[in-house]
Amino acid sequence: MDRNNWDRINELFEAARRLPVEGREAWVRGATANERTRAEVLSLLHAHEDDPWFVDQPSGSGFTPSGFTPTPSGPRPPPSASRLTPPASWPPQASGPPPPASRPAPRGPSAELSAGSLFATYRVVREIGRDSMGVVYEAVGEGQGLHPRVTLRLLPIEWNTPALADRFFAECNLLARLNHPWIARLEDGGVTDDGTPYLVTENVAGEGIDAWCLNRDLDAHERVRLVLRVCAALEYVHQHLVLHRDLSPRNIVVTADGQPKLLNCGIATLPIGEPDTGEGPTGTGHALPTPEYTSPEQIRGEPLTTASDIYSLGVLLYVLLTDHPPYEVSGLSPKQMLDTICHAEPEPASRVVPAPQRRVLAHDLDHILLKALRKDPRARYHSVTALAADLRAWVDGRPVPASPATRWYRARKFVRRHQVAAAVGAAIVLAVAGGVAAMGWQAYEARLRLDRAESRLREVIRFSRLLQLELHDSIRKLPGSTAARQLLLGRAAETMDALAKNVGDNRAVGLELAEGYRSLGQLQESSAGESPDTRAAALKSYEQAVTLGVQALAAAPRSMDAAILLTGVYGDLAAARLETGDGDGAERADARHLALVERLARDYPRDARARAAAASGYSRLAFFRAAREDWAAAKTRYASAIAEFERLAVEGAIPDDARRDYSRAQQHLGAILLQEGALDEAERLYLSAKDLDKDDAARRPQDLALRREMAGSVNALALIARRRGDVAKAESLWTQALTAMQAAVDADPKDTRALVGVADVRTSLASVLRSQRRFEEAILHLRVALRARELVAGADASSPTASAPLALARVSLAQALLDLVEVRPPGPNDAWRLREAGALLARAWPVARGAATSSPAQRDTLAEVERQTARLRRLTAQRESIPRGRD
Repeated sequence: MDRNNWDRINELFEAARRLPVEGREAWVRGATANERTRAEVLSLLHAHEDDPWFVDQPSGSGFTPSGFTPTPSGPRPPPSASRLTPPASWPPQASGPPPPASRPAPRGPSAELSAGSLFATYRVVREIGRDSMGVVYEAVGEGQGLHPRVTLRLLPIEWNTPALADRFFAECNLLARLNHPWIARLEDGGVTDDGTPYLVTENVAGEGIDAWCLNRDLDAHERVRLVLRVCAALEYVHQHLVLHRDLSPRNIVVTADGQPKLLNCGIATLPIGEPDTGEGPTGTGHALPTPEYTSPEQIRGEPLTTASDIYSLGVLLYVLLTDHPPYEVSGLSPKQMLDTICHAEPEPASRVVPAPQRRVLAHDLDHILLKALRKDPRARYHSVTALAADLRAWVDGRPVPASPATRWYRARKFVRRHQVAAAVGAAIVLAVAGGVAAMGWQAYEARLRLDRAESRLREVIRFSRLLQLELHDSIRKLPGSTAARQLLLGRAAETMDALAKNVGDNRAVGLELAEGYRSLGQLQESSAGESPDTRAAALKSYEQAVTLGVQALAAAPRSMDAAILLTGVYGDLAAARLETGDGDGAERADARHLALVERLARDYPRDARARAAAASGYSRLAFFRAAREDWAAAKTRYASAIAEFERLAVEGAIPDDARRDYSRAQQHLGAILLQEGALDEAERLYLSAKDLDKDDAARRPQDLALRREMAGSVNALALIARRRGDVAKAESLWTQALTAMQAAVDADPKDTRALVGVADVRTSLASVLRSQRRFEEAILHLRVALRARELVAGADASSPTASAPLALARVSLAQALLDLVEVRPPGPNDAWRLREAGALLARAWPVARGAATSSPAQRDTLAEVERQTARLRRLTAQRESIPRGRD
């Protein structure tokens, strides 16, 4: 479905919902002959009829955690681009009784198609093949200008059951979001009126990767380079929380220009297969993948992780390098196959190839392959990135971490890479050996004096940082402490500037001072709502930290500490510049931030602190891209962050100071997925974030900011329940979130984030109450929400985003007042309710009008002001026409 069709759906929906309910369906059926368009419009209408109050709620009023409000611009993309939605009639009702539980359900496709026949909107060209996942055809998109070729897969008839419907569409929604040059795209999918489920993917012409390598007689280096591209594609799949589950040559095609394409990504996730009998490899409930490439845990039917795909990738590399599988399973019984895959250890690759090839594979590639093929998933590579790093090290002639790291091995690698430099270096060493001994004692004494001076300066810097953090936090909650804290921050800045003059070219001291400037900038930024000057001061502190960090990294390019610090500071600087409206400067800082994050991930793949810093960096990069409304990049980077945090958590190596970033990454990605309608994925992420924050809150019960963020996850879970129609659960969860948010406000009435949270939660609660026509209760919540918005706008008038939410809060309260006038019999209170609604709309109008060219959410606010103003005129006219005696 293309965007034009989606626009047509929106157009028909908007026209139909203005008609009387009883005539809508007939009108839609007469307005379009397109079966899929008609089904989408009717589905939207049914949802609107079930909950008109919620559908009419102005966009942008929903709460998302930590001030993060992803509101994608423009109309929603078509289902085929972001999510696949079932027709309104799904699931179809099966006729007759279900098959007996003791017998496997019948298998095979739901339909047989011949060349030239039309299926949905696709014209069949030819049959490509058949497997346990159904029948596959080559087809063309009917009615599309260029008639692009696609692969059409008709799934087995087991899908014609209500029990599997939700799972099918949830998996399709996930797979449709994969967009990578080396992955065949999932273009479309659904269920026809007769109950036939189908998937449509990009059509890829080429050869299987094994045939490609064999037919071109590629050497080992060329084959490994090709597999590195496969690694990049698989890493992208894993970052999107998808497992391939069937990595084999039949699912990796190489195109005419030498580019690999992964086919059927994640399709083996779909629960298609024989019922689980527990009698062998088919007992997983999934289509059986290629046996030779199946991991031990997969063939046993155990829960899978990315380690299973890494195993299959190891088998693929083994086959490409040796032209033999690591063990033969063809012709074996299911039990023999299971025993072989789970227990037989493969021979080192160098032992199964002809003698001329053994030297190339021996040692490094043997160790890489054997590590990827270990039976215990925990003993394999922890990620595709780690496997690719070892392969890239082998290609570049560098030491491979999987190989035993003897000094002779590393020296041999170095000499091979730098033969000329090694010879020159040996001569220099012999020439200067005597001179070094003579100079040693004088250098020692000078260094001792320098170390003492450096130590004293570093202690002063640390004491200054400690004073900033502890003293500032200790007085922050005291009433009337704003002036004292502003004075403290000013004195701290003066102290840091004085210390900076004594740093010189001392890298260690400069690094310590850069960390101090960063801490100061974060304190200043957290107090920006109290004084406009503090935001400018925070920006200056971040820029000072960047200057010192760049100098430290230039002096010691391999310093992991300098790289970690500078990575974090560039993230802070990008966000601060964006907040002050310097978009170009923010983009420059973000580009440097990205380069440093990628450097950390590349240079320190096994250091937990560096990996955590890189993961936090990816999360900050994603937040920045979301703020720029680059949703695809934001999702990719959040997925990268979460994947690395998950690996650290499994290893028990995630640092305590990174756990908050882990939780936030899940919350923010969940917010984007929630906006896209991927409720199951969003719910999983929010639940995980809530559990993380709950554990941390138990250790730090006084950390109100942490409790506020946990309340954000609860709030989002309430919104998910609301979207699913579970009003009671939504109201209960929002009440819990409100209790936590209100506690944060009570502890610090000037906490702007807590105030925003209270406003958002109360607005959401009001939405639930309006849907139940409990208008008086809704109005009470909206009044408090408006007061919170007024406090935020008053405290932070310089923020470019402060006035628009305030305008929306006024519109929401006016809308609820008009609801009460409209649904209740005329009474004496109508006049003042109408006057109050009019005053609220009049105050919202200038802000909404001025924001008309800004974000889509602000444009929606303007449209809502216009709608409610027209409604106010209509209700006022109706009440004025009523004789006064009836008041």
